[in-house]
Amino acid sequence: MEPLIAYAVLKDALIRRYGAEEADRRIYVVTDWDKGDLRPEAEEKGYTSFVIPDDIGGRYSVLTPVGLLPIAAAGLNIRALLKGAGIMQNADWSANGGLLDYAAARLLLQAEGRVLEVFEFFEYNLRYFDEWLKQLFGETEGKDEYSDVAEPPNMMK
Repeated sequence: MEPLIAYAVLKDALIRRYGAEEADRRIYVVTDWDKGDLRPEAEEKGYTSFVIPDDIGGRYSVLTPVGLLPIAAAGLNIRALLKGAGIMQNADWSANGGLLDYAAARLLLQAEGRVLEVFEFFEYNLRYFDEWLKQLFGETEGKDEYSDVAEPPNMMK
């Protein structure tokens, strides 16, 4: 519902500023192939549209058009982002790679009731990554026994 409300508000603003025809050229839609609320309008008006893959849940959609379009519109290099994601996808996931060690240690600590986790970023360009991580962890862990743990205050401001 919130994205549709935001869309309606922004579309009205575009029409007021540029007129209906020019607004139609400036609208980009991210929806699914068939049942998306904006699919009929996108086809009728000829909007440039991108497809949300059916097999990717919301928390992982940052590397789909849902996340990539706004990242690109903000002027960031999505090719570099995807290259970095590819590097991580091909990272050493073996017992010698460290990633499994981190996951195992995290699970053991959680089993002991230690649910506090600290991420630190020394690179200013990663400041919004922190926000995404908080959302990702909260959404994931909020679905199990840790749902009553309050989110700590944002110390990145």
